Amino acid sequence: YEQAVVTATLRNPSAVPVDSVRCSINLPNGVLLAAGETQVRIVRDLQPGSDATVSWNIAFVRDTASVLVSRRIRIDFAGAGSLQDCISEVIVAPPPVLPSDFVLGCSAPDTIVYQPAVNAYDPAPFLLRAEITNTGSTMLSNVRGTLTPAAELVLESGEALTKALGVDLGPGQSASIAWNCRGIPQAATTTARSTIRVESDGALVRSCGVETVLYHPPTNDSIDVAIACSGPDTLVFTGNGWDPNPFSYTVRITNLGTVTLTQVTASLSLGVNFALESGENSLKSLGAPLLPGNSATISWAVRALSATPSPGGVFDVQVTSAETGMRSCASTVFVEPEHYIFQMSIPDDIVGVMGESVRVPVLWNNPDDISLTELTLGVELDPAYVLVEKVSLPGGVLETWPAPVLDFPEPGIARISTSSDRAVDASGVLMYLHCRLLAQEGADGSFGVFRIPAEFRHDYFVLQDGVAAITIDGAITVAGDCVMPLDSETLLQVSNRPNPFNPLTTIIYHVPEELDGRHGTLEVRDMHGRVVARPFEGRVEAGSHALQFDGSRLPSGMYLYQLRVGSRAVTGKMLLAK
Repeated sequence: YEQAVVTATLRNPSAVPVDSVRCSINLPNGVLLAAGETQVRIVRDLQPGSDATVSWNIAFVRDTASVLVSRRIRIDFAGAGSLQDCISEVIVAPPPVLPSDFVLGCSAPDTIVYQPAVNAYDPAPFLLRAEITNTGSTMLSNVRGTLTPAAELVLESGEALTKALGVDLGPGQSASIAWNCRGIPQAATTTARSTIRVESDGALVRSCGVETVLYHPPTNDSIDVAIACSGPDTLVFTGNGWDPNPFSYTVRITNLGTVTLTQVTASLSLGVNFALESGENSLKSLGAPLLPGNSATISWAVRALSATPSPGGVFDVQVTSAETGMRSCASTVFVEPEHYIFQMSIPDDIVGVMGESVRVPVLWNNPDDISLTELTLGVELDPAYVLVEKVSLPGGVLETWPAPVLDFPEPGIARISTSSDRAVDASGVLMYLHCRLLAQEGADGSFGVFRIPAEFRHDYFVLQDGVAAITIDGAITVAGDCVMPLDSETLLQVSNRPNPFNPLTTIIYHVPEELDGRHGTLEVRDMHGRVVARPFEGRVEAGSHALQFDGSRLPSGMYLYQLRVGSRAVTGKMLLAK
């Protein structure tokens, strides 16, 4: 991954200068400071109404996950008697499996015909061709092809078995390598099978085979026919169905005899997870007689059904004519299983007090309306700070399911497994982790605040077939009794407990003596800035106060509450998790 720059902007809205602001960056797992960078920046002498910016160069560790992962970067600011933070979220994409790749297609004449008068085949010479298309995201260099000709073929004079493409191919570009060949006279009709191998820098190798019939017209009247079936090898699931879909399935019919074939018909039998397109018939006929030495094709438009497919379907074609008996051929078309993505997340603003328990919601966002019937997930929490006591489902979308199984495969890893025949597809709270916040020795320093990451562990995930997960990690902020309730007599402060809540929480605020008797308001806003409640408005009294806030009429989500007294304001965040 390329390095990135994280930048934060500070503004002094007051009427007096700020001597210094301490800015500290906090990085999640998988993100590191670039070489030479330090965690802390100090901004000095921030004048009234002016801005200042601080920046860090960061680097991303190559991730082994196969899904998109969210990395949250937090910057803490301490100065002018207040502590604030801001968060930037970076979505880290999984590394591409094949940054360089190409598709190889091979072609050759279907049939060359023996001419007794010159003891040679026509046409002569003819081309065996390899078509290379760069389907990767990087330049394809030093491309070369090697032909292994069939024993019945010989290269023209001056041709080499191994040839270089001669140019580099950019993403999406195509080019070909060709060999001039001619047939070696045989005693009777023979099929020549050749192989072409193409390779490039980066240890990429592809091979394909081609067949050419060396046809000998019979000296006496004879009846013979050859048929070959073809269709796509694999239908790839794209999230909106399969590609290609519909697709063409074809049978090639070749008259190898000396008698014209009439009333040639072909009948197609489909695999169980396929259907003919509207207007198509399984039985089709050639529109004209098939002359000796000629070939013709019959095709059908076929569609994979939207129901969950089996791994693949067998296509069988039966060909008949007035002059021949029944001939058949078959091939398999594989269907890639359906796969859908949902998102799981843990809030990053959960706050609790040492020695007490908090409920940590695991949230589920299901944009593809996946019907969930089974789930095993892993969450990592530092066992020195947090003990997961139990997992509960009531109040969440899985509340009708049996109680989940909780175990600890290794220290600090909570593995939760649950399943039911009652499928769920609604988004919301998936489950609650009941966590006890363990007391810490000497926790009265640095305000007694610890931020404990709550991170998903994909190596313990077990999901139903066709389902993948994107996860967003969260965090628990653990405080000692010295900081909650509010501990300062000189600052305007506000907080709430519990957080998250459903539907009641207590908002605690402290008004210093110097603001006694001023007009004040307490407002609750949604994440769009709209005021959804005003729990208090009027003259305030100095001291600590508490009021209960009821969120039963509000939807689940993050809310901001702001206490404003005179020209001062302070804001907090709370999560309503129904």
